[in-house]
Amino acid sequence: MTPFEELEAGEPMGAAMYALLLKLTLQSSAKYPAPEGHSKWSKDAARQWLSDTFLMRKGTDIAIRLAVQATDDVSLERLARKAVQRVFIDEARATTAGAMKKRLAGMLPQHGFIDAKTIYAGTPSWTLPELGTEIYQGDWQDLLRDPRMKGIPPISQLNRSGPTSRSNVTSIIEGVRALLLAGGGAMRDRDIANAIVTLFELDDPDLYVMRDTDQDILDQRIKENGTEVVEAADRIWDALTTEEQRVVGFLDEPAAICARVVPSYVDPVAFAARLGYKMRTILEADPPPPGALELVSVRSVHLSRNAS
Repeated sequence: MTPFEELEAGEPMGAAMYALLLKLTLQSSAKYPAPEGHSKWSKDAARQWLSDTFLMRKGTDIAIRLAVQATDDVSLERLARKAVQRVFIDEARATTAGAMKKRLAGMLPQHGFIDAKTIYAGTPSWTLPELGTEIYQGDWQDLLRDPRMKGIPPISQLNRSGPTSRSNVTSIIEGVRALLLAGGGAMRDRDIANAIVTLFELDDPDLYVMRDTDQDILDQRIKENGTEVVEAADRIWDALTTEEQRVVGFLDEPAAICARVVPSYVDPVAFAARLGYKMRTILEADPPPPGALELVSVRSVHLSRNAS
């Protein structure tokens, strides 16, 4: 039996479904650390992660939700992949601020920021040349309400490791600069990292989507196909209502996440189902080139975050 056939037969976690999740775990694991006791990812490591982490947290209820959303084995695998990736992301998010400190340490010196350890009595910290030897001694949370923090381009995509996309670098640098200017002096690196994580909602498990590598893929698609990608994305985008535009980028996410961006006055399952049917109709009538759907998804996530 295939995984979808198992679900239809009332087996939420049969052998085929387990094999599918094991395959998806191995495919999704490359940029994440292997589980304790394993130096690298292998089938044994994937089995341990699947048992100790994914199934322990999700249980068979994930298969039940997949059964509700999937229509065949192809859509089931797509949704299951998202579910596996979501758990990897949630694990990574537990150390988001720590990861942000490391990211900033490699990024800030390249953009004119000054290592302020000598100013801050040896504590890892950062400042701007124009702030001299001043030190901010208040609460970083208070600075997030400063008008300087408004209008900074949002982040909807951020990778766990590797290069940060150009758009994200711009947003992060603008955010740190505004933060330091609002404080009027040097700040500890951990306070800056926590402020940036909060500013961009990077620790929000419901709306944070890690797709930094998608931006690289998107840039490549546009390079390969030129304006055709943008024009196709525009046609799809213009065929959707504003409410549908906010939701379309989350259709492949778990139902609980998709429901967060569906209008509150409609049934989220029914709305998503109608939008899914509408998208299939649009794509069948005029199949877009590679990259167009990625562009639509990026626009949708940006729109949703700006509206929230």
